[in-house]
Amino acid sequence: IPAGLDVEITRWVRGDNDIIITGNTDTFQTVDEIKGNLERSDNWQAITITSANLDNTTNRIEFRLKIDL
Repeated sequence: IPAGLDVEITRWVRGDNDIIITGNTDTFQTVDEIKGNLERSDNWQAITITSANLDNTTNRIEFRLKIDL
């Protein structure tokens, strides 16, 4: 994930077959950029945005990504 993106990773859980990343960012486009950057790696089978929602109290996008290993 490029350093210039406005993103905060709040949780990173590695299972036997996947990684779940939870965090927040400034826009829905940034969530897509994070996914796109991760997809450039040959280390994963697939990356899915499992949720991306606007938090009305913080005006930030809370997201969850699932990375299949």
